[in-house]
Amino acid sequence: MRRWTGAMVAALALVAGVLAAPASGSSLTVGIFVTNPGPPDNTGVLLAYVEGADGCSSVTYDWDLDADGTWDLVDQSSNLTPWAASQWSSGPGTYPVLVRANACGQSATGSATVIVPGATTGFSASLTPALATTVGQPVSLILTIQNQPPGSDLSFAWDLDGDGDFDDSTEGHAIFTPVAPGTFGVQVRVRHSAMADGEPGVVASTLITVTPGVAVSVSSPTLTGVARAGQTLTAGITATPSGTVPTWTWLRDGRPVAAPSTATYRLTRADAGCRVAVRVGGTHPTYGTAAPVTSGFVNVAAL
Repeated sequence: MRRWTGAMVAALALVAGVLAAPASGSSLTVGIFVTNPGPPDNTGVLLAYVEGADGCSSVTYDWDLDADGTWDLVDQSSNLTPWAASQWSSGPGTYPVLVRANACGQSATGSATVIVPGATTGFSASLTPALATTVGQPVSLILTIQNQPPGSDLSFAWDLDGDGDFDDSTEGHAIFTPVAPGTFGVQVRVRHSAMADGEPGVVASTLITVTPGVAVSVSSPTLTGVARAGQTLTAGITATPSGTVPTWTWLRDGRPVAAPSTATYRLTRADAGCRVAVRVGGTHPTYGTAAPVTSGFVNVAAL
């Protein structure tokens, strides 16, 4: 075990949200990761995490920030919202919050509890708040301890993957290396050797914002081939960085055609006399998606 000296800082704590299931027959679930309010502005952060929304075109969030049965924020595109103790609490104590996630015609509700701390001189721990990095760039998680009992030793248990289990490291210092963009919660549980058996210790948490760092892009497509029914058009692009997978949507007079997502398109009789173009996007497994780009159109010969 490592022995740490105390430092006068404010403590953060994590309250694990309840992952709630939606109505019968739905696969959507949602929970809340809470960073409790603390100095200097006594504002916490609520982060909703959703399971079962893969393939949905969008997810929106409704928040009931004082659990009074009224949704205070609705149709929010971000899964992150601040929680100000000055607005939503009457002082130190515990306060329930709710979130409703909406995706693919389904909805699910999750809950959690925010803790507003009072003045304390007890044993506590905190992590540097509001960290930011880019994909692939490690960030150090600096833990500070307040009021460690003299002569005691400390033990640590980290949750670095946001699964709620403190099983990723037992060191006093940790490194978080992101593999995808987004907002991620990490936490650590700290105990000292003077604690009685069964005492859970204190938990510190923080949120890390990860940006792509590398821009994903596709060049404007160029079309080659004979613009006549029965012939094939081919789209040429350059996609960056390496590993970007293009997506292709062929257009007839500006409207999508029921055709495979490929760089080639065989013109049909329905295209005769129309204008044909292609819209290209791109997805990288690490750095995200590219903004779509549309080619110039070609006039297909009439029959």
